[in-house]
Parts: sequence; C-alpha cells; structure tokens
Amino acid sequence: MSPTISGLQEMLNVCYALGSKLRLHFYAAKSHCIAFGKVSVTQPSYLGPDILMWFQSIRYLGVHVLTGKTISIDMNSAKR
Repeated sequence: MSPTISGLQEMLNVCYALGSKLRLHFYAAKSHCIAFGKVSVTQPSYLGPDILMWFQSIRYLGVHVLTGKTISIDMNSAKR
C-alpha cells in the first residue's frame, strides 16, 4: 500500500531489485492494482519489465472490493 502512485512504483522497483538478487520471480499477471481516494491512475505501473494492471474491482477471499473515494465491498456477489 502506498499513498501515491509514484510511491507505489518506487516500492515495486525496490521489491523487484531485491527479488532479483534473491532469485525470486514475481508474476505480474497474477497481481492486481486498485486505487482508493482521490487518485487518478493515468500511467501504468511496472514490476520489472512487466505491466501491472489496474482494476475497478478485485476479488479478495471471495469478497469483491470496489475502487472509489472510499473502500467499498460488494456483498451481493459473495452471496451468489
């Protein structure tokens, strides 16, 4: 978690560099980014050479978390 998109990118760069030194591989295709608050995502984020996708909602432990000014959860999808 990061309060800014640029801060998130800095953390991703550090994680990727350290992971490379430790021979750890991150799978960007299995990673999801979601923004909350007054954030406007205008540029992609990268994990090494791979692009991380930004989503309007993600499923976490069977619950759908929605993007917006505040964190909201769609409980109807969990009941289906």
